[in-house]
Amino acid sequence: MEKEFPLSEDLAYWIGVVQTDGYFKKRKYKKRKGYTGFFIKVRVSSKSLPMLRKFKQLSKKLFARDAIIYKDKNRDEFECTIGVKKLLDIFQNLDIDFSDPPTPCEWMKNPEFFGPYLAGVIDGDGNVRIKRPKYPQCVIRIGSGSEQTELAESIREILNCSVSITPQERDSVLNERKIHGRWFDLEFYVSSKNFKFIQRCVLPHMTIHHKIEKLKLYFKKRGWQRPGFPARKQYTPDH
Repeated sequence: MEKEFPLSEDLAYWIGVVQTDGYFKKRKYKKRKGYTGFFIKVRVSSKSLPMLRKFKQLSKKLFARDAIIYKDKNRDEFECTIGVKKLLDIFQNLDIDFSDPPTPCEWMKNPEFFGPYLAGVIDGDGNVRIKRPKYPQCVIRIGSGSEQTELAESIREILNCSVSITPQERDSVLNERKIHGRWFDLEFYVSSKNFKFIQRCVLPHMTIHHKIEKLKLYFKKRGWQRPGFPARKQYTPDH
């Protein structure tokens, strides 16, 4: 009987990152007839390097996959790739969906795993914004190319808050070529109902500095960093 792969907070975070800033790739080799390689690649800007380093470290810890982080010669971007052909059965048994939009596995409906998963999603495609300086509100926005229905349902149920999904469109120009972009923004507010969960179960797993600092600043403004609700020690990946 095949041994089940252990569920963990690290695994949940790793999936959140891959479902946002990563993608699953299949490649056939002409020189090796009949051989197909399967890979997961994560590509980020320099601001997200801490997340990429954590992805690299967790890939080693969880799946024994060594990887190198490469710098793009022409852009301020970095990427990391791991081979996953021998991991496909594990991914299938874990019910991991690598397609867009980010979708939590059924076992992530447990708050213990949903917190780090949401941290990975926010690190990847999330935005933390504080509105109304006099009476501040904190909004977490997660962008995706498709409507994030299942993610929204999980946030509503576990964080006990309302969630909105809004279609967006924008025209831009790249290399003199007009591009019409279309995506969906999922938004929810940090409130007195969910700040404890975010503080205890999400924030300690995040790695992107400016997103972490905005959340900490908002907690401070609202007086929510009081005894009895400490955040756990922040994760610091190896450089």
